[in-house]
Amino acid sequence: MQGALACALMAGDPSATVQALIEANNARDLDALLALFQDDIVWHTTPGFLWPGPYRGRDALRGLFEHWWQGWSTGRADV
Repeated sequence: MQGALACALMAGDPSATVQALIEANNARDLDALLALFQDDIVWHTTPGFLWPGPYRGRDALRGLFEHWWQGWSTGRADV
């Protein structure tokens, strides 16, 4: 998720927001993950990313994570 956090996380305590994002990702809880973003999120991917963006809106971001998690059924993020 490199660089993506700067896109449009909802207001609040930044460290708690990042922790919630990581927990939702690690649990593969897509609804909890998407709830952390504004409706008009724009998610930019890094150059050379397998599925280049940008992804606009929660529905597009949902599609990215569904696709991503199909390809990688395991994996964890930690801070």
